[in-house]
Amino acid sequence: METSRGLLKRIWDGPADLPRALETEWRLVTVRWIAILFVAPAVGVLPLSPDRLPVAWLVLCAGALFNVATQVTLPRRPTLFLNGYLTTLFDGLLSVAFISLVGGFDSAFYFLLYPVTIAAALRYGYGPTAVMIVSFVSCDLGEGWLLGQAPDGALLLRSGFLALSGLLAGHLCAQMRVAEKALRTQLQHAEHTSLHDTLTGLPNRTLLVQRVEQAIAMHHPNEAMALLIVDLDRFKDVNDTLGHHFGDVLLAQVTGRFAECLTSGATLARLGGDEFAVLLPRSDATFAIVTAQGLLAALLPPFAIEEHQLDVGASIGIALYPADGQHATALLRHGDVAMYVAKRSGSGYAVYAADQDQHSPERLALVGELRHAIDNDELVLHFQPKISLSSGRVIGAEALVRWQHSQRGLMAPDQFIGLAEQTGLIRPLSRWVLNETLRQSAAWRRAGIDVSMAVNLSMRDLHDPDLPQIVGDLLARWGTVPSDLVLEITENGLMAEPARALDTATRLRALGVRLAIDDFGTGYSSLAYLKRLPVSELKIDRSFVRDMAVDDDDATIVRSTIGLAHDLGLNVVAEGIEDRASYDLLKRLGCDVAQGYFMSRPIPARDFEAWYRVHAREAELHLAA
Repeated sequence: METSRGLLKRIWDGPADLPRALETEWRLVTVRWIAILFVAPAVGVLPLSPDRLPVAWLVLCAGALFNVATQVTLPRRPTLFLNGYLTTLFDGLLSVAFISLVGGFDSAFYFLLYPVTIAAALRYGYGPTAVMIVSFVSCDLGEGWLLGQAPDGALLLRSGFLALSGLLAGHLCAQMRVAEKALRTQLQHAEHTSLHDTLTGLPNRTLLVQRVEQAIAMHHPNEAMALLIVDLDRFKDVNDTLGHHFGDVLLAQVTGRFAECLTSGATLARLGGDEFAVLLPRSDATFAIVTAQGLLAALLPPFAIEEHQLDVGASIGIALYPADGQHATALLRHGDVAMYVAKRSGSGYAVYAADQDQHSPERLALVGELRHAIDNDELVLHFQPKISLSSGRVIGAEALVRWQHSQRGLMAPDQFIGLAEQTGLIRPLSRWVLNETLRQSAAWRRAGIDVSMAVNLSMRDLHDPDLPQIVGDLLARWGTVPSDLVLEITENGLMAEPARALDTATRLRALGVRLAIDDFGTGYSSLAYLKRLPVSELKIDRSFVRDMAVDDDDATIVRSTIGLAHDLGLNVVAEGIEDRASYDLLKRLGCDVAQGYFMSRPIPARDFEAWYRVHAREAELHLAA
């Protein structure tokens, strides 16, 4: 049964590569075969004279031959049948011949001309149908002339109705073609709209995903592919200040600049808002970075919109196939992760790295493990001494957290502090460090080790309105003199939200706690703002201290910073001291406190106690001498 159905379907549909416009033409061949099968028996039973019967069979054979010729010629030379004149002319001649044989145009068989005419009109429209109607009427008149009959009302009536049927069917054909064209146009527009951005005309996210998947399917194993996610910087300011009209004009101009600096094989898409994407089908990391640099350079000249000169930048994330993802969704997500890394660092662009992805399976597992470590005291503190340059005595220690991981071993802060800041674990982590530091300070006081304790705070800590209350409670719990606690805050943390930072810093200072600006010289704090902060100490960043003994520029910066701090009534701590020459130079420059590997690396609490006692004896002997 299935074989018979498949055969009938192939007969009805015709060749697979047949133009769509000629599918109906092919199916009409099948209809003619069916008509021949019905008419052939009828010829045998009709009362035809002996001289007409062979002609009738000849007409049927001509129809069969035309069908065979059409089936052979249609796939090979389809242009012969596109206008319809050949088909309608032959159908008309066959119809005329058959009607003449079975009784003439004034017989009941005249009605056969109506479906032939209507079918021609619905297929080909006015032109071929008019030719067919004229041939029918001409043959009708010719038959009457041969029989000596003058045109009468019956001839006019049947010819008029035949012409009217053809005209109405032709009109319907024309209307259907207009409707089909309009529908096709609407569908094309709808398809284009569904796959393109209406403002810029660029491919949208849906089309970009399709092209990425196509590129993956056609990917050569020895080639790489890159996807760049581009997010404009400061675009929101344009929209909020000048309005969305300016934003739209700006996006159109950005699109033009991006398009100019991309190679012909690249796909530029707009993902939405101020976010774009660039697909580079054949690109390694080096070429992707060069492309990203070109996009950033294209944004450097100001954009002229009416009387305004607007500056925008961009942050670009780069994801590579197959290293950073096996499908479009993964590449888009990883490109997005890298873009946010670039935005946070201000580097302009960044290549995706799994350890930066807070949603990678490994990173998510690490988040859970860190939360467990905080809750179950699996963290440890190491302490680095702070030495008075004037007396040589140990006057303080900086508490630095470490994670004793069961599988990874002892992890340094840079391996998990960023993770804690991104996931909100920084607050419980800071609470743990503060509590453990003050607990150790109390233990050391009982053991006769009297040093101040320094703890680093993150930007999130500084913006926590509950921090002063928490610090106050911990000081009371461990009986610590507030001035023995130094909270170190980075410049960037202070400048992120100056008003909130200043409020928290002021409340902490009111407790009696000392505040220090850490990594001074690497941030963006101004002198005017520095004067307003209730800080008592500046820590010069190690990048200036490390080479100051051999680099005059670094030495100048350190000297100026020490003078500035002293003029403001602040103590100065130099961190990152790694050699005797730097230590001695800092002492000559009047620096107050030294910290660095030259004196001691960060060490566990028990080792710190032993180191402290040895150093204290050496310092006493040195002072006595």
